[in-house]
Amino acid sequence: MKEPILLGSPGDEIALEIDSVGAVSAVVCCHGFCSERTSGGRFLQLSETLGSRGFDVIRFDFRGCGDSADAVLTEASLLDDLLRVLRFAREHGYRRLYLHGHSLGSYLCMAVCSRYPEETNDVAALALTGCMTGPMHYDWSLYYSADQMRELAETRVLTLTGLRPNDRTTQVSATLLDRFDTVDQAELCNGIVCPTLLINGGGDEEERRLAANSVRAISLLPAGSRLLVLSEAPHNFRAQYPEVTRAVAGFLQRTL
Repeated sequence: MKEPILLGSPGDEIALEIDSVGAVSAVVCCHGFCSERTSGGRFLQLSETLGSRGFDVIRFDFRGCGDSADAVLTEASLLDDLLRVLRFAREHGYRRLYLHGHSLGSYLCMAVCSRYPEETNDVAALALTGCMTGPMHYDWSLYYSADQMRELAETRVLTLTGLRPNDRTTQVSATLLDRFDTVDQAELCNGIVCPTLLINGGGDEEERRLAANSVRAISLLPAGSRLLVLSEAPHNFRAQYPEVTRAVAGFLQRTL
């Protein structure tokens, strides 16, 4: 990765990169839960395809992730980071903005448009993968150790290691984990005013449950929205990612 731009004051900075082809339209990419601005390399593949179709791409690390400043991840902090990056994009001269998000990032793209219409009225379309469009229950004890679950119960914060450079930890608020269970699908979708592409899979149990939510969500989204279900795709979409990049780029290109 190239040296990132640091947006904000020391101790509160958001690390971001612009993959530029000199376009006036930019796609802002939001990574998933505790990931980073390349999304394990997938956003780099997507950026290459989008660049060939006439889009610049802005990739960033949410605070508490990647190279950005330390912070406890909460829904409020994540949405604030996304708003900050959108403001940066406008100040950078982009005249047309798009949002792409994977997994938790997909939910954040929808939530920021639903809750902050005055700050997102120039977002022309959303293109989302592994979409979280409604409530999802996770048994976190299947993902984390007994010690981590004890920490979560006692402090309401979950500490994760090995996900960031220089041995920095990732800390997740219990309120963010609780949020997965309580997403109001109608409230989330009814606030969206731009065409939205939902891409889900069927290759693992998580994606099948996410896809079932998206089947219900698509009727609540604006005209021009589309649901694509790749039946063999697991949540990471790695084997299907060339098809994903083509679908995302084609959908966004039609709105230029």
